[in-house]
Amino acid sequence: MMNKAGTSDGLTCSNVLLVQQQCSCAETSGSDKDNLCLLQLLQKEAGKRLGCGPKGIVEIKGHKWFKQINWTKLEAREIQPNFRPDVAGKHCVANFEKRWTDMPVVDSPAASPNGANPFKDFSYVRPAASFLQRNSPAC
Repeated sequence: MMNKAGTSDGLTCSNVLLVQQQCSCAETSGSDKDNLCLLQLLQKEAGKRLGCGPKGIVEIKGHKWFKQINWTKLEAREIQPNFRPDVAGKHCVANFEKRWTDMPVVDSPAASPNGANPFKDFSYVRPAASFLQRNSPAC
């Protein structure tokens, strides 16, 4: 999804990790002042959340923690992360602690669909595409 500045509003999890590595907040975390940015990003009330104001993503990009990031290179995936875990394949669990991978697998208590429409009584209707192209999608 593109905003008015012609850049993508969405950040994937890998981009967020890259941002964390690139910004000074990783080096100075701990004080209440340093945690303010994180609290602003995680604000429950969308209208008060950093990046949900009238400036949208520009508000985040202009924040002192993120100013040094080259957003064009980040969006083009030209910035390499400082750490890339070794993954041997689709089902590799080598990067997880043994206590988690040794836990027994428990089947979901939900019944499997029996061929009928599992969403029959749901009332959700996807909004029109024009709604999805707003400058601040989470607001």
